[in-house]
Amino acid sequence: MVVVKLNEATKQWEEMPKGTRGYLTINHNHYYMLNNVKKVVMEEDRDWIGLYCGNVGDGKSTKMAQDLKYLDPTFNVDRMCQTEEQFKELVQTLKPGQAIALDEAFDSLSSSQVASKAHQIFVNLLQVIRQQNLFIGLSLPNFFDLNKTTAIFRSNVLIYVFSVDGKRTHFKVFGREEKKQLYIYGKKNLNDCAVESNYEGRFNANMQIDEERYREKKKEAFMEREEIKAKLNKAKLTRDDGIRKLREQGRSFEEIADLFGLSVSLIQKVIYNVR
Repeated sequence: MVVVKLNEATKQWEEMPKGTRGYLTINHNHYYMLNNVKKVVMEEDRDWIGLYCGNVGDGKSTKMAQDLKYLDPTFNVDRMCQTEEQFKELVQTLKPGQAIALDEAFDSLSSSQVASKAHQIFVNLLQVIRQQNLFIGLSLPNFFDLNKTTAIFRSNVLIYVFSVDGKRTHFKVFGREEKKQLYIYGKKNLNDCAVESNYEGRFNANMQIDEERYREKKKEAFMEREEIKAKLNKAKLTRDDGIRKLREQGRSFEEIADLFGLSVSLIQKVIYNVR
């Protein structure tokens, strides 16, 4: 393991003696990979997108924050975005060499939403910002729920975080070709062991950003999403009630579909209470 400490005055990482506690520890293979990423992004006019996946509570957000902080010492909790809107607004203000994260990016990037307008806007945004030389982290529970474009072609690496015998802070890394093979051969059975990783390692629990503020932001985003869901559910119930009343009045499925701008099949599902 390599132990590093951020010099706040110079904004440079400095290596510490092995065994030193209280600082960021990085697996040797991962240390080499991150240093190579820095060089490629800054010298070859590219950007970098890292995918951080794993079960809730296994530490994927912690690992993502650590890596982005190492890649960009100016990275902070304000750039740990909790919503797509935050990400879209902030990413366009960044300078080359800076890092940004979208925490729990499931809603934007799941394959089930490929046809949605919001998803397409987000994918287009990822295409546009390839010219900004940024380090981008996206965390989500399941790699196989990603759309193919992001999983295989747009991202550079997959960092899969997991627990062993109840102990967190384990991770394994799949490079560009390895994660492609994993997506192809592992997606059917959701098997994250279908392809051998490039390397495995451990990480410590020091997030390297303001953890208290991070938890506050995460809670605020959760409450906001729940409020939006409640409003959408209420609107849906009101809509469905209106559809049933019109049907009771003798209106045809086609007429109701035209009034609500919905398909006839969806109107029928509402009438017959099919979920």
